[in-house]
Amino acid sequence: MSLKRFTKLMALGLTGAILFTGCGKINTSATLVTITNGDKTETISLGYGNFVARYNQALYDMYYGSYMGADMWTEDLSGSGSTMEDDTKKSVLEEMETWYVSTQHAGDYDVSVSSEDETAISEAVKAFMAANSGAAIEQLGATEEYVTKLLTDRTYAMRVQEAIEKDAEGEVEVTDKEAKQSTFSYLFFDKGEDDNPASVTADAVTDAIEDIENGESKKEDDEAAQAKTKADVAADAANFDEAAALSDVEPETYSYTTAADPAEDGGMDEAVIKAAKKLSEGEMSSVIETDDGYYVIRLDKKYDKEATESKRESLKSEKINDYYQDIIDGWKEEITWTVDEKAWAKVEFNERFSNGAPASSEGTDVTDKVLEGDEVDLSE
Repeated sequence: MSLKRFTKLMALGLTGAILFTGCGKINTSATLVTITNGDKTETISLGYGNFVARYNQALYDMYYGSYMGADMWTEDLSGSGSTMEDDTKKSVLEEMETWYVSTQHAGDYDVSVSSEDETAISEAVKAFMAANSGAAIEQLGATEEYVTKLLTDRTYAMRVQEAIEKDAEGEVEVTDKEAKQSTFSYLFFDKGEDDNPASVTADAVTDAIEDIENGESKKEDDEAAQAKTKADVAADAANFDEAAALSDVEPETYSYTTAADPAEDGGMDEAVIKAAKKLSEGEMSSVIETDDGYYVIRLDKKYDKEATESKRESLKSEKINDYYQDIIDGWKEEITWTVDEKAWAKVEFNERFSNGAPASSEGTDVTDKVLEGDEVDLSE
């Protein structure tokens, strides 16, 4: 993203009235992070860390709060055993550490912030401060100094990442073996699906309760039997197209890495991949049973050129990202990053930001427009 687009997004991200319920005071001058970098020691203030955290919270509240619920910050939405507030604060610290090491190594990649950049940042800071009410600014803990630092830190980190990824282009390689894809079409018959459910009667409910008490599940057995029958009919068809017509199931396609272990595929049941590997191009399988249902497949292409090139690009992107992350991780290992956990615990997301995602009169989310560099008139 260009600096112009980024600063526009920063300026627009919290445009409008932001409601608040009051905020607790923190000692903004207290030290949040102490950084030992060789023979140099630096610090990051609690005030700045609080602003970065609350800015991230505000964006989540505005864009996702309306459908994630009032308790989203206190719930374990990721299943990690920690709240969303904890997860977000953790990612904020990781991001700030990435900003720090990126800025420290910017000279390695001839990355700098020019006077033109500083002017653009200054304008974005003024727009940000003017676009929000005094109450919102107080709740965010925003100051011109903090907003300037955030934009500057992000600019350095963004440009260093771009430079590293440019270097990675010539370093990473995706082999033909890694990329080669085979593609099959498949029909899936769900064991739990009942195309013609019976009417729910009192007797049916009573029978179901008795089945459960007896450890039986007749309904599930019936559905599985129906699915198996349909799969058998499809497998007995003259060809795959006829099988699809007979089963009234919409065929889908799936591509897998030809040389990979079926157990490592992740996107399709191992039994299906194993069956596909045994087929000749154009050949149709017999019924393949999995825990969820039954498959009938046809191997369309032993070597799918289009799918292979798509996979090559995705693998290359993954390797470039890994290359970048390895360098960042290496830089982080060179420093000692010490967080004052007691100070950090005082940063809480008890007060919510509201207003929803800003939209134009046509109802279009302006975020997409901003990221594209389009001008947006929020007065519409």
